Amino acid sequence: MKSHKAYVTSPERKCDVNNGAKVFQGNRDRYNKASRPLPAPVTSRYIRLYPAGYEGWVAMVMEVYVTNDENTWLIQDEYVPLGVGLRSDDPAAVPKIADLDMTASSREDAVYPWQARLNNGEGQQQRAEWSPALLVGNTRPWLQIKHDKLYAVTGVITQGAYNLDYWVTSYKLAFSVNGQSWTPYVNRTGDSEAMVFQGNIDSHRYARNLLDKPVLALYTRFYPLTHHVYFALRVEVLIIDGSGCASHEAFCNGTCRPKETFCRAFDGCVPQRYDNVDK
Repeated sequence: MKSHKAYVTSPERKCDVNNGAKVFQGNRDRYNKASRPLPAPVTSRYIRLYPAGYEGWVAMVMEVYVTNDENTWLIQDEYVPLGVGLRSDDPAAVPKIADLDMTASSREDAVYPWQARLNNGEGQQQRAEWSPALLVGNTRPWLQIKHDKLYAVTGVITQGAYNLDYWVTSYKLAFSVNGQSWTPYVNRTGDSEAMVFQGNIDSHRYARNLLDKPVLALYTRFYPLTHHVYFALRVEVLIIDGSGCASHEAFCNGTCRPKETFCRAFDGCVPQRYDNVDK
């Protein structure tokens, strides 16, 4: 039988599917591999290839290379992690947010709020997460993060439990500048219902949600709604780099203002009325 050579090549013979998209150089023969790394990682669940040129006929076998360093999600564009989670590239690094600044409505057994740090857990450890106590009447559990100062929050990242098939599948967010009055995050101005965010699909991979509009806040609160097997959260808060108010400033009328000029006490710098998400 006569051998027939067939492989995807460079785009000399193009199918009409490019529409301005980048065209990658393919194979030059049917034996050798052609590796084409992306200039920057792309997060996706599906990958589709559109052959744009070929020799003989369209034919290919392929492999997709992924990175296990999900921390590429933590520093992109103008946002950076607040410092709740643990650094997978440097486990000994001390996180910025202290244990006492991570609180919750309740907890189950020995699962403390400060265990809800992104990437927490090692070895054969289990229950490295925060889970609420499912008590009668405890229908609105929450996990709360106090920032070290006011920041423009631009998103959050969540994980489920370490080494257990527990995770949160949906949740709401609320923010506060004083820890007393809470504003639920809504998708658009004028919406009356708090936005429901899509959570995780397994216990270990990141689920990142970016806000359409950044929120200046001193506190971020997670309200888990639905779960797989059991509520379990590990989290990180994403902020805009350089957005925090300085130590001599306070949040007044939607921006950072000098304390000595605009107020005597921190709470006096919050003239807006906030709907209480706990009502």
